[in-house]
Amino acid sequence: MEIYIDDRAYVGSLRSADMPVHFVPDITHDRRIDDAGVGNLTVRVPARKNPFHSLNEGFGFTSTGRVDVVVWYEGGKGTAALTFRSDVAQQGPAQSQVFTRPGTKLNSILRGGGLGPGPTDPETGFESIRTPSLSFQYPQGGSGSLVLIEKPCGNGPRCAEQ
Repeated sequence: MEIYIDDRAYVGSLRSADMPVHFVPDITHDRRIDDAGVGNLTVRVPARKNPFHSLNEGFGFTSTGRVDVVVWYEGGKGTAALTFRSDVAQQGPAQSQVFTRPGTKLNSILRGGGLGPGPTDPETGFESIRTPSLSFQYPQGGSGSLVLIEKPCGNGPRCAEQ
């Protein structure tokens, strides 16, 4: 699992729960989606190990009401649970093109997936796949929490310190 984030404090919080997150300061988001949910979102993640960018096209929102999400991660320190709750949400169908540098790990994982190959980016030479996706909007924001359920202490070096 790879997570790329451009907010140092958020990265520090997730790392405290042993989540494998990378700080990438130059992530860009170009959102051109109207209030009805129609338009494009381009995200670029210029990470050295697995650089990629995506172009996402939204086709319109409908109200979904409350959305609850839980992301679980089993790490060396224990199990992390990252939860998000949004009381008001809008969701709609979308299609994405995920562009990855040829020869990278992420490119080899994605090749042949989704709805098949997409265009090659003329500026970067990145290859793409097309994939169905979803578009979300949270007009009133939401709340979240991070919990680490630590592994029981055994005979390891960390237990000797306690």
